[in-house]
Amino acid sequence: MNSPEPIKIGLPTNSRISEDCKAVSEILKLEGPRDRLTSKLIPGAVFRPTRVNDIAAFLREGIFSLGIIGDDTAIENDLERPYEEMDKDMWDMSGILLGEGKEISPKNKLLTLAGGSTRLVIFAKPEDLEGIKWPYELLAKGNMATPYPRTASKILSKLYMRVPQLIPNQGGTEAMVANRDGGAIMGYDVVRSGKTLRDYGLIPWKETVYSSPGIWQSPSIRPDQRSQFLDVKNELLYRLKQISVREK
Repeated sequence: MNSPEPIKIGLPTNSRISEDCKAVSEILKLEGPRDRLTSKLIPGAVFRPTRVNDIAAFLREGIFSLGIIGDDTAIENDLERPYEEMDKDMWDMSGILLGEGKEISPKNKLLTLAGGSTRLVIFAKPEDLEGIKWPYELLAKGNMATPYPRTASKILSKLYMRVPQLIPNQGGTEAMVANRDGGAIMGYDVVRSGKTLRDYGLIPWKETVYSSPGIWQSPSIRPDQRSQFLDVKNELLYRLKQISVREK
């Protein structure tokens, strides 16, 4: 009889989250080939080091059953909603903090890991913020550059009921706003220390999402793997409790 296919778990190899995950590797005592790590503590699972955006895509497609990504990446890839609600305009989400004292509670986020939290922030030049008192005043004023167009659309409509014209980009958001490329007078991107904003003469205006690394599950677990998935998931959460912030 053939052995069951192992449950695939994505470990980030790039971005700030890879640093936050060093404790995960140490606790689980991961070993083996670089592209196929295993742990004697989590039998039935294989850990695949992968770029964080690819982990999110593989979770969404059901290629990975579990993975460690940030809240910002999860929201951009529609992982905050359960599979059966993916095409509906509804959120059933506790665990991710939004600005304005609101919170969403994603069913697919299982554990928040201790680590460096980042923020998704609206920022602009000081002169473009003069006289602006309410968010919708700025959002109605011009275009917004962002590498997170889906997140911007979802979060800004939820918080402020208005979404500006979005200019998707793959990086360099601060430079686009500083130079007004494409008519962008504001940006929406991840901010950690704020140094890059200061370097470009920009200032943060509204914090909208506080993103932390966490363990997310695929919204589409194969029926033939559900029993094995539950065993792996429960053991993984038990082992990583000591470096968690919040568990669902």
